[in-house]
Amino acid sequence: MIRIFDRYLIQIFIRAFLICFTSLVGLYVVIDAFSNLDEFSERSHGVISMLATMGTYYAYRVSLFFDQLAGVITTMSAMFTFSWIQRTNELMPLLAAGVPVRRIIAPVFIAALAIAGLTIANQEMVIPRIAKQLQMRPDDNSVRTVKAHYAHDPRGILFNGDECNRQEQKVVPAFITLQPSLVGSLLDFRAREAEYVASGKGEPSGGWILRDVTPAQFQCSEKVLQPLDDGSYFLHTTITFDHVLRKQEWFQYSSTAALFDELRRGHNGSQAEMVVLLHTRLTRPLAMITLLFLCLPFVLSGTDRRIVSLVGMSLVVSLAFQMFSQLCHRMGDLEFIGPPLAAWLPVLVFGTLAVGLYDLVKT
Repeated sequence: MIRIFDRYLIQIFIRAFLICFTSLVGLYVVIDAFSNLDEFSERSHGVISMLATMGTYYAYRVSLFFDQLAGVITTMSAMFTFSWIQRTNELMPLLAAGVPVRRIIAPVFIAALAIAGLTIANQEMVIPRIAKQLQMRPDDNSVRTVKAHYAHDPRGILFNGDECNRQEQKVVPAFITLQPSLVGSLLDFRAREAEYVASGKGEPSGGWILRDVTPAQFQCSEKVLQPLDDGSYFLHTTITFDHVLRKQEWFQYSSTAALFDELRRGHNGSQAEMVVLLHTRLTRPLAMITLLFLCLPFVLSGTDRRIVSLVGMSLVVSLAFQMFSQLCHRMGDLEFIGPPLAAWLPVLVFGTLAVGLYDLVKT
């Protein structure tokens, strides 16, 4: 049953969360906007057009900011909530009346769980839908050519290039390598232009039309490289234009289901990073709760009633947790430790510390 005091704590928590989130995002937008002012002006015509471009650019990034900052801001908001009721002498009467600490922190804990749920929903449903916009640079108008990226398919076809024409879905020039398992020996060749043809759009489809291939003649199965009447070739592969267009860290914007599918297909060479990210997403709610209970004992111990110092302590603890987590994730990416350990080690280490610090709480 939600009581008046529960609603009061939740209101303080939500107000603190919104203020912290708005302040941090606003600070980042101001600094980043001024540093990229020239890039925004290049793709705009006039001040109003530039402001509209900047607004669209940063509006998409609000979901990314929420994804990255939700854990830290949740901790800061909880610290502020309990330091506030302690500063206004509202905590002591509750403890004197026999209300246990776990009952006092329950509404804030539930609010933190709700934030964790919103973070998961944002990660799985919002960010994947706007992944292309999130990977665009400030000077990217979604029309100009961009750098092509390395891609390969499970059969052993390696595809790379210099530039991608996004309007015509072409790569200029393209560099293809066929593994010995396909042609008997390693085969490298170059095409002046590679145009992607999606499955079902004409015949042949589901691959790339390669024009002005060098060397001009070589032996290869038509199931892999099919000669066409105009002297060009058609490369049958599961590599799509999106695979060549996406950046190295593309999978960070994908949903968990898409990560599972990609790992099963084996399209990307960043297998270790993807597995670490997958395990990290599974432990993310626990990491947020661990960070919350790691900082609460500093407030509820009653040793310091200054809000600034308590919130500052939460920032220090949050920074230590994030740095240790990044270190573990990097070690997992480099395969020094296993992906499950890279994701669970921060939770286990700091969770144990949080249990030990609970003795500081006044009951």
